[in-house]
Amino acid sequence: NANVLTYRVLVGALAGVLCLFLLRGSVFKLKTRPVFMIIGGFCLAMFFNALTVILTSNSGWIGKSMGNVTWIDVIWLLIILVGGSFFWLLYGRYLPYFALPEIQTRQLAFPETQVAMTFQIIAALWLGAATAVLGTAFFAGVVLNQLIKELTKLGIVARLPLVAIFSILMILTADTLGHFAFYPTELPTNAVLLLLLAPAFVFLIVRWSRAL
Repeated sequence: NANVLTYRVLVGALAGVLCLFLLRGSVFKLKTRPVFMIIGGFCLAMFFNALTVILTSNSGWIGKSMGNVTWIDVIWLLIILVGGSFFWLLYGRYLPYFALPEIQTRQLAFPETQVAMTFQIIAALWLGAATAVLGTAFFAGVVLNQLIKELTKLGIVARLPLVAIFSILMILTADTLGHFAFYPTELPTNAVLLLLLAPAFVFLIVRWSRAL
């Protein structure tokens, strides 16, 4: 539908929040280990990737990359980015509390559930908006976060800048390779991104299996 594609960033952001609540009621509720979250995210991402390909196969919305971004997409991306950043700064002072054991956060009367939900909604909005433009991102940030954690042993606050920087670099690299690798044929950014993330995901699985 042309109207849906015009406001695809907004639709994608709202769909991201819907997926968040679906995950919270299923995978996140049953298993809290990172490996189950990532696997659940990958399964959901592959499902929605297949769904978007089917729905948009006759609309010209193929080969998703930064090259097909419109000004309407840019405006909605900026609105969602600025709005999410406002709440991120508002609640950012609470991030160190997540490094504490649960018993200590209860003693400090820290509203962990409310703050965690706020951060998750912000992440879902950003991920959904980016997915609407680039295609399914296959949870690059989640994989990179766990990879940096394994390699550096840094806390959650110290990891955030590294995760943000490397996630942006990874997506830019995937988009560039997708555009030039088989020029003039353009590959979908999400497919190249998945190819780049595959070794990191295998590395994490091996590390976690040894730990178990």
